[in-house]
Amino acid sequence: PHAASSSAPTENPDRRARAGHAAGGTRWLAALARLGYAARGVLYLTIGTTAVLVALGLAEQARGSADALRLLRRLPLGRVLLGALAVGFVGYALLSLVGAARGPERPAASAPPGGAAAGTRAPGRRGLRRRARRTARAAGRVAATVAARAADLFAGLVYAGLAALALRLLG
Repeated sequence: PHAASSSAPTENPDRRARAGHAAGGTRWLAALARLGYAARGVLYLTIGTTAVLVALGLAEQARGSADALRLLRRLPLGRVLLGALAVGFVGYALLSLVGAARGPERPAASAPPGGAAAGTRAPGRRGLRRRARRTARAAGRVAATVAARAADLFAGLVYAGLAALALRLLG
């Protein structure tokens, strides 16, 4: 049911939807998150269409998201679309910021085997190697978690900026 975004192939919409629902257990946040995905799609579609028009010589040069939003404002019902995009960008920004605060979901299968009591006896050589591998995997998970939180924080700030731009263009 979820379409994958070609601009962010590593992003998991199901994880995002679960995060939106888990952030407060509210349906309105999940709906706002879906509107955010739609807003992203409209923005990327507008940027792509503008790029094709420039390549064909039918439009002047375009300079990214800001010009795409200005182009939408000039369309019939463009102000209505811009308002909907602003709400969607706010939704996506909130979802990203919630993801940054909560961190990525960790599947139960990646938990250390045997629980807290595992490895309580004195390890031999093989045990030390096993423990070293486990420690390295844990360090990799920590680094991945920090990177995912940083990416969510950055996305939240970018989409909050896009929402502010869209609202400024409306006023």
